[in-house]
Amino acid sequence: MRCKCTSTDRMLKAEKIMTLILIVEDEADVREDIVDLLELNDFETVEAVDGRDGISKTVEHCPDLIISDLSMPNMDGHEFFETLKSDHPEVAGIPFIFLTASNSRENEIRSKELGANDFLSKPVDFEILLATIRAHLRATERSMQSLSLSLDDFLSKIEGGPSLEDDPKEQKRLHSIVEYYKDLLAKSSRPTAAIKRLRSAEYEIQTIQDAENLAMTMSHFFPEAESALLGLNELLVNAIEHGNLGITYEEKGELLANGTWMSEINRRLTLDTYKERYATCRFTRFEDRLEVEIIDKGDGFNWQKFTDFSPERMAHTHGRGIMLTMSMAFNEVEYKGNGNHVVARTFI
Repeated sequence: MRCKCTSTDRMLKAEKIMTLILIVEDEADVREDIVDLLELNDFETVEAVDGRDGISKTVEHCPDLIISDLSMPNMDGHEFFETLKSDHPEVAGIPFIFLTASNSRENEIRSKELGANDFLSKPVDFEILLATIRAHLRATERSMQSLSLSLDDFLSKIEGGPSLEDDPKEQKRLHSIVEYYKDLLAKSSRPTAAIKRLRSAEYEIQTIQDAENLAMTMSHFFPEAESALLGLNELLVNAIEHGNLGITYEEKGELLANGTWMSEINRRLTLDTYKERYATCRFTRFEDRLEVEIIDKGDGFNWQKFTDFSPERMAHTHGRGIMLTMSMAFNEVEYKGNGNHVVARTFI
């Protein structure tokens, strides 16, 4: 099953007044009591009767927080949580609270080792439950704010680069770059301890939206998600636009200036030459480093000339992504062959 909850969905949900909470509980009376409590406190709710139903409802509704019983038929809480984070990593960042009537210390330890945000006992203390929910929602909000604030300096560097007062076309290009990054940050998903435990993963991407969604998911594999986000996004988008679709750096500059970048990408994706091309991305966690390997189907490029850092290059539409990855996103970036194969490393 493919998750319907996209980064755009999360961005739009962030603008809503009410917060959506999923309650996964097989006992109808307990579930109804929690639903009544939450709705009286201005939360929206969606209900599931077991872990399998919980996966389906998470995929369909993309809640802001999940409350799940531990002991349930068909699929218990632990299996639900593990399946959700392994099969749908794009929603693994949703805060997760376990409820259980068991006082087993082993259950609590296992829940925390899996990466659950909290573990509460039954019978439910509704005041503690409400306080716990609000605490995790505030933490999520702070995480989003911190991500934007920590990258303010980066965006300021771009906006405060070389003077473009006499070149309206370059001003328009620069404005499009800054707005693109701000939109990307607004869509960023939430990190959890669970997703940081992933050992390896392999993905295939074809579109710019694929690249953005994957960058936002994979950024949370890294210790500094905000630093990794833009570098991952640049490498993945480059693999699509410059690699698979053959858009040159000069062409991209013109397309951005004319406001036709995305329409040209969508047009090329329909052409026989490009429509079957996918870029491969592999993530591996080693003992001493995190490694991302990206291979596209393009002809490569002269990457060496874009590796030296300068404010002018940061504000330029050509080769900015390589500088981002080398200057702030990763400890080491290695291009191989003709440039359509890149390995980025962060040492831990």
